[in-house]
Amino acid sequence: MLLEQARNVHSILENTHSTLSGRQSHVYGHIRVGTPTAFGLYLTQQLDGFLNQHPDLSVELVVSDTFGDIVKDGIDLAIRVGMCQSGTTITRHLADVDRVLVASPDFFENHSYPAHPNDLLNLPLVVYGYGFQEAVWEFQRGNQQIRLPMHSSFTTNNSEVAHRAIVEGIGIGLMPLFSVSRELRLGNLVHLMPQWTVPKLDLHVVYPGPQNSCLRRKTVLEFLLSLAPDLAETIVPTKARALIGTESLNFMSLN
Repeated sequence: MLLEQARNVHSILENTHSTLSGRQSHVYGHIRVGTPTAFGLYLTQQLDGFLNQHPDLSVELVVSDTFGDIVKDGIDLAIRVGMCQSGTTITRHLADVDRVLVASPDFFENHSYPAHPNDLLNLPLVVYGYGFQEAVWEFQRGNQQIRLPMHSSFTTNNSEVAHRAIVEGIGIGLMPLFSVSRELRLGNLVHLMPQWTVPKLDLHVVYPGPQNSCLRRKTVLEFLLSLAPDLAETIVPTKARALIGTESLNFMSLN
C-alpha cells in the first residue's frame, strides 16, 4: 500500500512538473511494459518507428509467461490474456487473436497430415502449458465441437521454446497467428486443418488506475491499442495455404 501511494505521489509531482515546464506535449522518461514472451517478440518488431518518434522515451520490456501483480512489480502497462481487472488496475481490451495449428514442412517427411482433430492423438505434439495441469485443445467446425486432452512428449512453459520446437520439426503446435504469420508467408511453417477453428486469445492491456496517469503511459497505451488491427488478423496468407501439400489437401477434401 505504501509503495502504491509513493508511486501515486511521484506521478502527481511529475505531471505537475510537466505542466509547469511546458513539456506536457513532450513524451520523455522511462516506462516498464510487462508482456508474455510471444507478444514481447512481436512488439520488438513494431517498436522502431515508435521510439524514433519519441527519442526521449525509454521502454523496458519485462518479459515473463507468468503474471504477477503489476503494481507491486512496478509495471506501468502489461499485456494479459483474459480479463484480470482489480480494484487498483484498469483493463482495456486489445484484440481477439486467432490461434492456428502449425507444423514445419519437414515434419511431414515422416508423418501424415492430420485431417481431423482426432488424428492429432497419434502425432507428436508441442504443447505450451504450465506445471501438471493437462493441456486441452478445443476445435470447432460448424456445429461440431471437440475437446482433446493433449498428451505430448514435448511440453514447455515458454512460448518461444514452443515456437522454436515447432519450427525445428519436433511436432505440431497451436500458436497465436501474430507470432507465426511471417513463417507462414515464407513457407517455414504450414497451417493445418484451416477448416477447424480454436478459441481465440483475448488480449488486454492492464495498467494502474487513473491516479497513476502520466503522458508517457498514455502515449504507450495509445501505441499498443493502435496494434489491434494487425493483431486481429484472421486470414492466413494465400501463399501459406499453397504450401500445404497435395496429400494434405486430399485429406481435407475427405473431411
